[in-house]
Amino acid sequence: MRRLCDEYGLLLILDEVQSGVGRTGRLFAHEWAGVTPDIMAVAKGIGGGFPLGACLATAEAASGMAAGTHGSTYGGNPLAMAVGNAVLDVVLADDFLEHVRDVALVFPPGARRAQGPFPGGHRGHSRRGSAAGHQGEDPGWRAAQGGARRKAARGAGRRQRPAAPAAP
Repeated sequence: MRRLCDEYGLLLILDEVQSGVGRTGRLFAHEWAGVTPDIMAVAKGIGGGFPLGACLATAEAASGMAAGTHGSTYGGNPLAMAVGNAVLDVVLADDFLEHVRDVALVFPPGARRAQGPFPGGHRGHSRRGSAAGHQGEDPGWRAAQGGARRKAARGAGRRQRPAAPAAP
């Protein structure tokens, strides 16, 4: 992507709202791929639970932005900025990101042990730091979903009577 964007004069814009600020064991998830975006959206992790978002850009990409035109409802008020600084103090501390990567190594064996109640069992997993996914199969869930879809389809053509107004 980076090469194509450079070749055609396009900006590479990445969304790190879910994956950024240490969640993958690197400060930003794109670091695993070795690419650098021109513009990046970050939120959630940067606030450590406090509503905070940011638009990060290279100097060249930012040259096309006028102050105030890329605002955010989670933008920079003094409290939010103090929270963001505190989060970065923790995430950027020595060995923090290494610890996130180390703790993530515990996930796969635990995921396989957790398959007990699911007859289809563990089919796979993926992970980067604390961002981990589990792929499993529960035939009972799939059958229940099929039944719910059939029931919804049977009632799809019926007209529903509006609820009676509440008594005064």
